[in-house]
Amino acid sequence: MRLSESAIDLPVFRLSRVLGFRLTKFDPVESLQKQKWRLQSHWLYLCVMPNLLQNLQIAKATIVEKPAVARMLQLYLHDFSEFAKVGEPYGEIGNDGTFQYEHFDSYWNEAEREALLLRVNGHIAGFVLVNQWSASSLGTDNSMAEFFVLRKYRRSGIGKLVASKIIRQRSGKWEIPVADYNQPALAFWRSVVSSLEHYSHEEIPGDGRR
Repeated sequence: MRLSESAIDLPVFRLSRVLGFRLTKFDPVESLQKQKWRLQSHWLYLCVMPNLLQNLQIAKATIVEKPAVARMLQLYLHDFSEFAKVGEPYGEIGNDGTFQYEHFDSYWNEAEREALLLRVNGHIAGFVLVNQWSASSLGTDNSMAEFFVLRKYRRSGIGKLVASKIIRQRSGKWEIPVADYNQPALAFWRSVVSSLEHYSHEEIPGDGRR
């Protein structure tokens, strides 16, 4: 998904890679059905997760916390390997028994890359990697490189809340690369972008390779 500035000076958001979403001009007119769904969803969300909402922390991961992010990255890559096909180079581990991830160290060395650590009630709940790489080649200010929430906290609303807060905290254009074969991720991000008020999006296909 991709975000950029709209004609009325509102952030717009674009998502792309194997499949993506591009956010375009904001339309202030919503259907009554969509408004009703949002009210119901918001009410259920607040009733089910009051404590989680109050105790959610999203902070830049320090160098001391880097090993924790590295260990969770292994869980993330293992989850993602489920979608890799036998015979393809993706989803393989090295001789040391770990998945390799290029540019990991750069998230603590380069200004345009940032590693975020998620905590719920003081407990680590996941991580997010943000950079400026444009999967669509259209250019972007922000890109959601990796997004991981521990299984315990999935389907609780935490992931959607985290994604929304991170997007809103950063101005300019956004891209969220999503592999089209990862249907759970597609469903999640479609839900996120459709719920963002003052944002519009366009889903754009990628080349299937990046």
